[in-house]
Amino acid sequence: MEQSLAQHPAFHLAFQMGVLRKGPGWLRWGLSVRDAWIQVFEKHPIMGCLSADDSNPYTRIPLLLAEQRGIPAVACHHGALDCRMAFKICGFRVI
Repeated sequence: MEQSLAQHPAFHLAFQMGVLRKGPGWLRWGLSVRDAWIQVFEKHPIMGCLSADDSNPYTRIPLLLAEQRGIPAVACHHGALDCRMAFKICGFRVI
């Protein structure tokens, strides 16, 4: 896949900088985090999910898993004065 992406103009610079070589490691890490959260959801009677940082994979993944399972979930941001998050698009339904 790295070689295929390297041929695409949008990914050429990333390929030259070696960023694409990190992809397999990131994928393994992400799947490990996801699998750990799946085990939590399977082993415990989760009734709701609250996350104070939906930009962090460790706390976003449980929100996504809760949504898939129909479990109520709430996400908020703990840094009201964080300028990077001044305008953030909500990725979840508002009930």
